[in-house]
Amino acid sequence: MRKLLLPVVAFGLLVTGCSSEASDVSAPAESSAVSGTSSTQPAATTNEVAKAIQAKIPQATKVVEITEENDPNNLFGRPTGYSQATIIVDKRADCDAGLGVDCGAVIELWPSEAAANKRMAYIQSILEDSPIFGSEYDTVNGPMLLRVTGNLKPSAAKAYEQAFTEQ
Repeated sequence: MRKLLLPVVAFGLLVTGCSSEASDVSAPAESSAVSGTSSTQPAATTNEVAKAIQAKIPQATKVVEITEENDPNNLFGRPTGYSQATIIVDKRADCDAGLGVDCGAVIELWPSEAAANKRMAYIQSILEDSPIFGSEYDTVNGPMLLRVTGNLKPSAAKAYEQAFTEQ
């Protein structure tokens, strides 16, 4: 009986794990939330992480918490979107176009590390296929995604990455 139970349980976990891959975290959809993925609760909110980064990077002058009213991506709280996001305004970046990664950096909280990685891959594929949109540096740490504008120098992006991964 034990020998039969293990393959059945393994198959059930495999099917459950694969079902989450069908969800598209890149844009809002009418389907249900990303389900079947293991949700990893971070020790801190995106706002707390952003403030910790701001304390380590002198050029980070302001932290703006994203809500459904000011979300530039219209992903906040959506079934396949992030549940938290925070903008870090960097004085070396151009923030004239409104809130977004161009202001310096954005931290997004996704349902799982897999969802954060999927979002990162989606963004990078768009930027690779359409260089006119610019570039950005992306780093995943658990279910959080740090996006740093490509308008900053690589050394500045590395400082953000280091401060982010130390959380």
